Amino acid sequence: MRVTCPLMLAGILLSIAGAAAAQIFECTDAGGKLEFAQKCAPGTVRQREVAKAGAASLESGSPPQTSYQEQEHAFRQRQFAREAAEAKSRAAAESAEKKCVAARSHLVSIENARRVRGGNDPQTGETSYLDDNERAVATQKAREAVAAYCK
Repeated sequence: MRVTCPLMLAGILLSIAGAAAAQIFECTDAGGKLEFAQKCAPGTVRQREVAKAGAASLESGSPPQTSYQEQEHAFRQRQFAREAAEAKSRAAAESAEKKCVAARSHLVSIENARRVRGGNDPQTGETSYLDDNERAVATQKAREAVAAYCK
């Protein structure tokens, strides 16, 4: 009696371990109901394997152990990369905001000014002003700049 009890217990434990190593599927039926099973029922629309047979065994699927220092180093590298990416995105957002403000102020100055200065004539040095057609072109370019920089 004392010998058979441990043998029966060992047999039960081995049968449980064998059942734990079974494949598991994610099954979706025609109504969209999702269930997990070892075999999908007939009429299953979509089937996806979630866990493979024997994936729970400790010998074959376990990743190699890393030391605390290696884990800490990897964490610091990820943290540094994340902070650098956040700083880069903040700088890009600030630059875009500055360009937007500049484009809007340029558009307002073109639209509200009585006369728009076009520059100096290189030969005479006199200041030239935009005529109505040139002003319309400059206004359109300023509106396109606002549309491009202010999203």
